[in-house]
Amino acid sequence: MFDVPAPSSPASSLAFASGGGQMGALLRETAWSGTGLGPMDAWPPALRVAVGIMLGMGQPGFVAWGPDLHLLFNDAYRAMLGARGSDPARLLGQPFRAVWPEIWDIVGPMFEGALRGEPSWADDHPFIVHHNGCPEQIHVRFSATPLRDETGVIVGVFCTCADTTDTVRSQRERDAALAELAASKETLEIAADAAEFGLFEHDVKRDVASWSPTARAHFGLTPDAPVDAGTLGRAVHPEDRERVQGELAAMLAAPPADGRYRGEYRAVGPEDGAVRWIGVRGRLFFDADGKPQRMVGATLDITQRKEAEAQAQLAAREALAAAEANAKFRAFFDQATNFAALMTVDGVVVEVNRVSLDAAGVVREDVRGRPFWNCGWWSPSHTLAGEVRALLLTAAGGETVRRALPYFVAAGGERRTNIMFAPVRGDDGRILFVAATGVDVTEQHHAGERLRLLDAIGEATRIAADPKAIMEEATRLLGEHLGVTRVAYADLEPDNDRFTIRHDWHVPGAMSTAGVYSLDLFGSRATSNLRVGRNLVVGDVDRELAPEDGAGMFNAIGIKAIVCCPLVKGGKLVAMMAVHQSGPRAWTGEEVALIEAVVERCWAHIERVRGAAALVEADRRKSEFLATLAHELRNPLAPIRNGLEILRLSHTKPELQASVRAMMERQLGHMVHLINDLLDIARVSSGKVVLRIERVALQAVVGSAVETSLPLLEAAGHTLAVEWPNAMPEAPLLLDIDAVRISQVLSNLLSNAAKYTPQGGRIDIKVRGSGSEVAIAVSDTGIGIAADSLPMLFEMFTQVARSIDRSKGGLGIGLALVRHLVQLHGGSVSAASPGPGQGSTFTVRLPLGEAQEPVQANVPADLQSGVARSAGTLPSRRLRVLVADDNVDAADTLRALLELSGHLTRVAHDGEEAVRLAAQFLPHIAFLDIGMPRLDGYGAARAIRALPGLEAVPLVALTGWGAQDDRRRSREAGFDEHLLKPAVPEEVAALLERVARC
Repeated sequence: MFDVPAPSSPASSLAFASGGGQMGALLRETAWSGTGLGPMDAWPPALRVAVGIMLGMGQPGFVAWGPDLHLLFNDAYRAMLGARGSDPARLLGQPFRAVWPEIWDIVGPMFEGALRGEPSWADDHPFIVHHNGCPEQIHVRFSATPLRDETGVIVGVFCTCADTTDTVRSQRERDAALAELAASKETLEIAADAAEFGLFEHDVKRDVASWSPTARAHFGLTPDAPVDAGTLGRAVHPEDRERVQGELAAMLAAPPADGRYRGEYRAVGPEDGAVRWIGVRGRLFFDADGKPQRMVGATLDITQRKEAEAQAQLAAREALAAAEANAKFRAFFDQATNFAALMTVDGVVVEVNRVSLDAAGVVREDVRGRPFWNCGWWSPSHTLAGEVRALLLTAAGGETVRRALPYFVAAGGERRTNIMFAPVRGDDGRILFVAATGVDVTEQHHAGERLRLLDAIGEATRIAADPKAIMEEATRLLGEHLGVTRVAYADLEPDNDRFTIRHDWHVPGAMSTAGVYSLDLFGSRATSNLRVGRNLVVGDVDRELAPEDGAGMFNAIGIKAIVCCPLVKGGKLVAMMAVHQSGPRAWTGEEVALIEAVVERCWAHIERVRGAAALVEADRRKSEFLATLAHELRNPLAPIRNGLEILRLSHTKPELQASVRAMMERQLGHMVHLINDLLDIARVSSGKVVLRIERVALQAVVGSAVETSLPLLEAAGHTLAVEWPNAMPEAPLLLDIDAVRISQVLSNLLSNAAKYTPQGGRIDIKVRGSGSEVAIAVSDTGIGIAADSLPMLFEMFTQVARSIDRSKGGLGIGLALVRHLVQLHGGSVSAASPGPGQGSTFTVRLPLGEAQEPVQANVPADLQSGVARSAGTLPSRRLRVLVADDNVDAADTLRALLELSGHLTRVAHDGEEAVRLAAQFLPHIAFLDIGMPRLDGYGAARAIRALPGLEAVPLVALTGWGAQDDRRRSREAGFDEHLLKPAVPEEVAALLERVARC
């Protein structure tokens, strides 16, 4: 034996390995990372489901996983291992061949067949195990079933076992005992002759009876004798009358669920005085209020059968008396743990053991002398009784037959047995009796059914191309397997309350529950369980839930019992699958576990399909983005190229040259804007944007955005209106934000509104404060947005289809940038539109500052109006300027601009040359590119700082890299300023002017 820590609740990722006794605990405690199976929380769904089933089984079972057949087993199987099972930790996870090398030649071919998809089984197979140091032969019935993963590939073997040693020994002892019994006992005989059926009807409400002539004859009446409600009571034998009247009264007071009545009693003919045995079968029907209305049924004269049964019981008692003289025979029936019965060759029961009697809830006197197929294990089903009769008579003909059959138990349920009928022969070879032995295989049968269902769902969904097809097939298979009213699945909205049932499978006649619901309406039990990932299991809605706490909602959609399994990701409830029953139902643990397994398998398939679809969609968007980027970059290049040619040819036309230069500046600005958007979205997506948060008045931010977008609005002839709370724009709304970034957000929305609104449209900005947040809505009268495009509007590289004549360009990243920037501020952005041609509204929500007292709010310098932009003015003094850039054209054009402004320049095209020229030229200021050959800009800056007389020279980094990390590196290298290419001439002029004034 071994010690295992007390069981504890496993982590949610190991819930499949819950329970399982000592082996379950050992399985959870084992460090699997270094084994061939890998970490337990990374086991594939097929292995997790198989292990969960194996641990929950009461009979011996094991899973052999992978090509090496790594062994995982339960407590019951450990007992079968004998001495080798004393240290299970040493065996767990080892290859089966290493655990049982001596039986590999027997079971190895069976496992190899299972790995090829060929299930196999064996009955009563002998094996040698060691107990207490001594070898002992046991007999085992076992089966090997292929295990398949989600794609249908066979990945292991699932085995169930049963120790049949006692059964084999008992069979051998029984055969010897029965042979001895047969020598002294003649064959039992019994006769049964069926009489004609009589019909009757009794109107319970009116107390009126109607009998057919045959029914009258059964009770000793003439065919035309009158009958009434009291005739039956008068005709029943006095010794049986009180019992029969009590049974009928009890039935009317508390009718059984199916309304059926069965009875056998004696009747005394009032005219001939003869005593007859009558068998009655009837059914009670109810009115609309559920009250008994009438009973109809049939009668049968069973006198001959009763007499035959009495004779058979007498013969059986005589045979039993002879059998009891044989100790081996009694030991067989008294000690056997499996089902056992002995019948004559005509099928009449001679003896049954206690296990069989307890299963049917009867005593020996109820079955002795009766046909085996008419006993309680089989009689509730006419079809089943007929099949048992045929099997028994086949065995009476000399053939041993086996069959897996259902049987009925005392509690009213149905279980499964593997039963064998075998002839028992005397010394002379004559068949004297038929013996029936069986073992309960209900759990094994259910485990096989579950595996077959999961295999069917896996096969059906493996080739599915979309989530809807997966769930349609899975819900159908699960619903039909469980025999439920409905199976539905739903997706949760981001608010963690509203959910949409997009599809449900339901039986014919049942209503569909597809639609949108609020989870809160289903009560506190549903919300508290599902939102934290716990199953909701309700067997009777009306008994377990209050009307105002969920029962009313469940009843409204026809649910009386439910199992709902949630899917929680990132602490959020994202999806659910529910099984509904229109009436109360006691859900079993096996059913709940099966639903969980189906849910886990389905969502694994759905995530696979959605992942593949997402890759396809991402590839499509990428292709569209690259095509759009090429188009957007070519658009400004064409007029710039044409402008260069015009400038070359128009020396004598200064007005035309000025117009062309203005056009080229606009097109260049468009290209710079595109590139800046690309850089911004890259920084935001990689988390490299650092917000400069300060207390700012919203009025200043909105004013800056309007000023930026005003040229576009005016060019399109749009009307712009800004509406503030209470019509008081002078009352400051203070926000703790990065004013530049929020101005960028609003400017982006205004530019989009201007682009996609026909000439002469209207654009409104409405600002509303509500509690702790402020909402800024930008509305337009433009071309609108289709409803199916709204959900993906803020995704990267997404562009809603626009008509060609209104296309204004864009890369499909502007709104994605808007969403990222707003979310960085703890806010949100949403879009709404009544539809195409009806305009659209974009709403930005931001948190207000903690205190809104009237204080002087900061307005960043780059948002203030009237910033001086001097270009081309003469400097305060002439400067020596060093320019270093490996791009010759860029260096030469900057030198030309500087020289036109009156400065002296020197140009270098690599870092080492820049250091050498700086030592000779002693510049007042130096513009250095970062990515230069031989020595980069960082190294050049450090080297120049080390030169005598240049320790304090202003150094300007001129580069295409503008992320926060790039600016940090330039500062650390000694740069004073960091300008992005292409440098704005006004910025260069301002720097030079600052140096000139020093």
